[in-house]
Amino acid sequence: MTIEEYKEILKNGERTEWYGEMVPVVLITPVVKAIADMMIKSISDLEFELEETTTATKKASKKRYLNDLWNTVKILPYRQNGLIHDFTLAKYKRIMAEIEEEEKKNKKTKPKTTRTRKKKVVEKTETKEDVKTEKIEEEVKVEKPKKPRTRKTKNSNLIFGK
Repeated sequence: MTIEEYKEILKNGERTEWYGEMVPVVLITPVVKAIADMMIKSISDLEFELEETTTATKKASKKRYLNDLWNTVKILPYRQNGLIHDFTLAKYKRIMAEIEEEEKKNKKTKPKTTRTRKKKVVEKTETKEDVKTEKIEEEVKVEKPKKPRTRKTKNSNLIFGK
């Protein structure tokens, strides 16, 4: 398999669920299934040992080890598929970075603009004959007043008398 074919599979391939991850169906080969079965069997044995462990430090280290094993099982189709040699996931990471860059380029960004509010002002002018009211609309930029930064410490209420 060439890198271009691998990229096409990662980008547009039919996907299925593989232990909580969506993985292209082509990458799940019999070798991957066999390795995953062996790893899951060892994981179940370790989980049984974990339940019997009483020391908290050993329990925590075994939990971390189990999480690492589960992560290895999840990315196993990308590493051990037998179609392309990608044990360090370097090709996979590079292809996924390229796909993300293409998505960012295709995604339109909305430019940031300042909002203006229209304020209605009513002016009353009185003459001898009649009373006229006029409405004038003005555009006013609304800016929040900047507050000076103050730090709040645990003794602030003692200092300032709160």
